[in-house]
Amino acid sequence: MAADNNLSRFVNMNISQMRYVARSFPENSNLIVYVDKQEIPPMLLHVTYNSIDTVSVYKELNSADPSTLRMVIDEVKTRWEAENYGLVLWSHGMGWVPTSQLHNVASVMGYAPSRDSGRDKMPLYEKHPEVRDMFAPETKGFGYERYPDQDSPYSSMDVKELTDAIPDDLFEFIIFDTCYMGCVELAYAFRNKADWFVSSSCEILGQGFPYHELTVDIMKADMLSVCRKYFEHYDSEIGFDRLGTISLVDCSVLDELADCFSKIVTQIDDYSSLEEDSIQYLDRFWPSHVFFDMVDLVEHVCTDRELLDEFRILTKKCIPYSASTPYIFEGELYEIPIEKFCGLSMYYPFGNNEDLKSEYRKLEWSTRTGYTDYVQIIRGD
Repeated sequence: MAADNNLSRFVNMNISQMRYVARSFPENSNLIVYVDKQEIPPMLLHVTYNSIDTVSVYKELNSADPSTLRMVIDEVKTRWEAENYGLVLWSHGMGWVPTSQLHNVASVMGYAPSRDSGRDKMPLYEKHPEVRDMFAPETKGFGYERYPDQDSPYSSMDVKELTDAIPDDLFEFIIFDTCYMGCVELAYAFRNKADWFVSSSCEILGQGFPYHELTVDIMKADMLSVCRKYFEHYDSEIGFDRLGTISLVDCSVLDELADCFSKIVTQIDDYSSLEEDSIQYLDRFWPSHVFFDMVDLVEHVCTDRELLDEFRILTKKCIPYSASTPYIFEGELYEIPIEKFCGLSMYYPFGNNEDLKSEYRKLEWSTRTGYTDYVQIIRGD
């Protein structure tokens, strides 16, 4: 729980939810929680029904540093040898977008009033950049920590830093209780890190996963039940709080999916006339979206019907469960109707942010599939 940020107030609630159901954990299982909250030292906790035991207290650590994540994983492996491990990563998130580009994406975000943020956010308008500068919310990569007195105002982990910090083939599952991590670019980067990948393609409300409903299934490594209960929990809410996307990815299929998409890329022409709003977008970024529904995007750019059918079949094989509420931020100024949802998002290089496109070309999904070359083609390179 990398919570040395504005999510800190949700930590105790989530841990209490975990403890509430700990009596039903499988025999000989252990729930270990690393917590870094605001204004208290980071610590390692052993959560049981009877107690929350403090195992370690650390000097101040940057939980957005990959060395901290590696240290915690190594300590847990040493103290609690086990046949199987699972990992939940709890914090802020921005999918594949690197730390170096957060200011480019975040400074133009069109946020509607956000009730879990602690203060109202005004919508942003092109004609009023002063509104953007005054009210644009800070957007965070994974593990976001803020350092207002240093040259760099914040710290977070990029995709490569995250994957380098996590050993291959250690975890049975990895769950992201963070926003926007349900993108094919990130799932592909994690394909050798776990058997199962659970994430959300959209934003997640501050209270995050309903751990009182999910933790027993997490401890049983029943990821299908985790995803179903997550969706059912949020789909039962009303209005603004009826907000939730979730998917379960079988990491063993991701290479097949990449192979198929690489064939699609070779027959894509320059779709400069493609309308951005014609594709199901999953974020509230402005002026250009970053996360689009993967299948809807492929349906717009793939002209080979056989290849498209192959991609659809592989997507269903790769994503055995996906679900979305009908809207994201229903009733708000920037609500997003979700008409198509396959379970993962994918980038398409709309807009003029050349630095963001340049960073995208470095991603494994982009280089592996040849999408890197396509991004260059539509730029006219």
